[in-house]
Amino acid sequence: MRALLSVYRKDGLIDLARALVDLDWELVASGGTAAALAAHYAAEEPRGEVALVIGAAPGLVNFFQHLGTT
Repeated sequence: MRALLSVYRKDGLIDLARALVDLDWELVASGGTAAALAAHYAAEEPRGEVALVIGAAPGLVNFFQHLGTT
């Protein structure tokens, strides 16, 4: 499944994204939302493989995250 995340206020965004990823959802986010997610995951201690793919339709950024268990 795929979820589009595009939010103005980023409160709770990381928790929502993590819950969706844990359910094997693919995340697609607008530019600012994707930047907030990428900044958080760049600062977080890696728990597995993380892949960010940037591209897609104009105005959207594909954000794929694959977390392995350690």
